[in-house]
Amino acid sequence: MGLGDDGPPAERSVAQMEGSPWVGGAAGVVDTDGSARSSGRCIVKGDVESPSNGGAYEEGAPVDLAIVEHDMNPALLSAFTALFVELVHTRKAYPSAEVLADQLQSSPKLLQGWNVIRTTDSEVWTHMSAIDAGTFIRFRAGPDQTFTYIVFRVQRQ
Repeated sequence: MGLGDDGPPAERSVAQMEGSPWVGGAAGVVDTDGSARSSGRCIVKGDVESPSNGGAYEEGAPVDLAIVEHDMNPALLSAFTALFVELVHTRKAYPSAEVLADQLQSSPKLLQGWNVIRTTDSEVWTHMSAIDAGTFIRFRAGPDQTFTYIVFRVQRQ
């Protein structure tokens, strides 16, 4: 499903996502007990699993990142991917949703209000309301692209 494939912006509040267990949101970490929870910005449902190596990164290896879809402009996409790659190298692990959200929040280039979901469940879904245009990205990362990340900012009025 492409970002623009399901109608006008007002109809894009629901997104069917491929991926894995949802692990967090920027406004508050989403519970990971497998039940549906609301962070105030997104509703999340899915079973939490961890890969056998816990998402560890082998030093010196390339960061495994494949963008599935996004609506970011080139400058924002470049800043976002640079931040993600640096975070993986620094922590020597693919970041949890909470860690990535904290990094995004503290970046002067990327502003605030980010929501981050990380999952390993290919049947998981989420509702996103009022996405800030140009801030959505869904990508896979980790050993064998274990994790699916969904990152976006909620539109502020």
